[in-house]
Amino acid sequence: MSPGDIILISFPFTIPALSKLRPAAVLAVTDDRFRDLVVCAISSVLPDSPTKREVILVTSDPDFSQMGLRVSSVVKVDRIATLRQSDVVTTIGRCPAKQWKMIVEAFRNLVTPSL
Repeated sequence: MSPGDIILISFPFTIPALSKLRPAAVLAVTDDRFRDLVVCAISSVLPDSPTKREVILVTSDPDFSQMGLRVSSVVKVDRIATLRQSDVVTTIGRCPAKQWKMIVEAFRNLVTPSL
């Protein structure tokens, strides 16, 4: 597993004990003995007006098939979880360079304070 992979995993909600099997983008792998995955949620519910922390992935993009998603989706970089690699159901695809750059930029918008 590596940054940019798109996986299928049981993603936790903010309500304890609730989760949903959904795609997620791997942001990082922890650099400790656990090698856990830092992931962000991917949803098929597209916002009317995406925020600077959301990246829309559309089926009309020529690179869409590489991502393994079935429908246009939104990567929500402000919905982050750290999960065990053993919880991954499967790897469904990989973010092409252009989309990965947009995700990294959206993550930067999350962690960089507004001045």
